[in-house]
Amino acid sequence: MPARRVRKAEHRAHRALTRAGFADPATATAILRQVQVLTMTTALARLDYHSPDAAQAAIASLITAPPAAKPGQAPLPAPHTRRPRKEQPA
Repeated sequence: MPARRVRKAEHRAHRALTRAGFADPATATAILRQVQVLTMTTALARLDYHSPDAAQAAIASLITAPPAAKPGQAPLPAPHTRRPRKEQPA
């Protein structure tokens, strides 16, 4: 793939992640967990469900949410995200 197409694809991905609120840790965790499960479809379909061991191992490997802030501790601020540009009339 030519370098220009790669850069354009990266910019589209950046804009999509910004729109999805990916800078928020909880949102990023949910998105990554969903992607992880989608990539594990074949492995999940082939699990031996006669014992809980394989299923527990698959669940344990999933991405988890970051730990909650301790009482009295301020949560980490979300990085500033840019709003998508509005379409300019032609």
